[in-house]
Amino acid sequence: MTMRRIFDQELDLLHQDIVAMGNSVHNALMLAFQGMESRNVDQLMQVTADDKRVNEMEKKIEARCLRLLMKQQPVVATDLRAVSATLKLTTDLERIGDQAQDIADIGLIFCGEGRFPLQVSPKMKEMAQATLQMVSDAMTALAGFDLALAKEVQGRDDQVDQLFVEVKKELADKLKKDESTADDVLDVMMISKYLERIADHSVNVCEWVEFFQTGIHQTTKIL
Repeated sequence: MTMRRIFDQELDLLHQDIVAMGNSVHNALMLAFQGMESRNVDQLMQVTADDKRVNEMEKKIEARCLRLLMKQQPVVATDLRAVSATLKLTTDLERIGDQAQDIADIGLIFCGEGRFPLQVSPKMKEMAQATLQMVSDAMTALAGFDLALAKEVQGRDDQVDQLFVEVKKELADKLKKDESTADDVLDVMMISKYLERIADHSVNVCEWVEFFQTGIHQTTKIL
């Protein structure tokens, strides 16, 4: 088997690994919100268990990337783009996983205290759905190297940012009317901030998909 074929097979395995990691963090995020809405402690605790697996996947992918760089020595720009983009992708995916766990941890507090603070902000569910869809579509773009979808997802970040502004306004109004809701307001604010960050990481994933396909990241041509 030629070295080129061996390298291509390794790249295929690398892509399979990063797609699997992406699917895992997306599932963790869905579990976090499903568990919080239904007050299902088992689902929320599963997110923590899944995060450990995501961290292990990150280490496995990084090790595979380093082996490719050191042993196979990519000789064309597309090879180097594939490996370098994957290394960057693992960081964004791992952070989405961490933030899914942060949301689940807040959900466990809700369950323990018998509170359901998401009712404080009707806009929160809309923001959560928009963010989850961004993550889902970003993972689809990653799996299929879908440049058009990657660009479309990037354009949706403004929608989530606007929903974040609206959630903050709702929460501020709620607190002005009833100071006894302060704990709930703060918890929902934390969740909304995590969602805003997750949307940003989804954009980053799509930017790396674009970089892999075109050699262009944002406005800078690299390789």
